[in-house]
Amino acid sequence: IASKLKALLAEKNIAYYKGEKFKNDNEIEKLIRLLKKNQKENGLWGWWKNSDESLWISLHILEAITHAEQLGYRTSINKNEITELLIWELESSHDFYEKIRILKILNLLGSQINNLPYITDLERTKNISLNGLLSIIELKQLCGIDYNLDTLDYYKKTTLFGNTYYTDETKATNLLNNDIQNSLLAYKIIKADSTTDSQGLTKMQNYFLENRKNG
Repeated sequence: IASKLKALLAEKNIAYYKGEKFKNDNEIEKLIRLLKKNQKENGLWGWWKNSDESLWISLHILEAITHAEQLGYRTSINKNEITELLIWELESSHDFYEKIRILKILNLLGSQINNLPYITDLERTKNISLNGLLSIIELKQLCGIDYNLDTLDYYKKTTLFGNTYYTDETKATNLLNNDIQNSLLAYKIIKADSTTDSQGLTKMQNYFLENRKNG
């Protein structure tokens, strides 16, 4: 549902820039109601209505809902309730990615906590993967904390077609941690950095096109 909502919001933005009338407002409002209906009592979401909460799913949904709010849709989400719960979770969590997602959600909700001590603690994690490194850099960008992109050069690779991507060449991949996902994350970071040139972004775009599969 959240993915459909993100797609429709993107379609609305595209219609605006093309000067066209957007005709799916009712569908967007319907999806927002469905997400609200599936929200758990503590304010978060799981894979399904009655499943355990998932910070990954909750982040995905809150990204969609926050974007909807920015475009003028009413969502009626109690952000203070979610913020209070996640600050408590942040203090008790010992999981690297759980902390990353909590900090991203808190940033999304406009929380005024001091992010630096938590990010510094994350940087002390041993044997951080490329995905973990990129996640920390993205978090620093979101929180307005100084970061350095020089270390990314070590992970930059080129395809036979001259397109660029980022990999740590690990064999242990999953849905959220693989060359495509890492390159997407690197692309977002580089695109948001004012010191980078557009030529490098074009080579990364072409890498994604190069890797498209049927369907």
